Amino acid sequence: MPPSRAEAGCLRYELHRDNSDTARFVMLEEWHGAEALRQHEATPHFQALIAAIGGQAQVHVAKLTKLA
Repeated sequence: MPPSRAEAGCLRYELHRDNSDTARFVMLEEWHGAEALRQHEATPHFQALIAAIGGQAQVHVAKLTKLA
């Protein structure tokens, strides 16, 4: 997480564990725009994370727009 948090476009990068299902994790990220997120997804540390997960976990990605 430290490399992602250190990226210029990172506004928020937090890992949470579900209190009712300790095997479920939620990552909350906020980036300074779509380009910052695209740059993050191209970094070696992000690519290493994707490779490490490699089918070992069910991953659902929801890209949201902050309203307030």
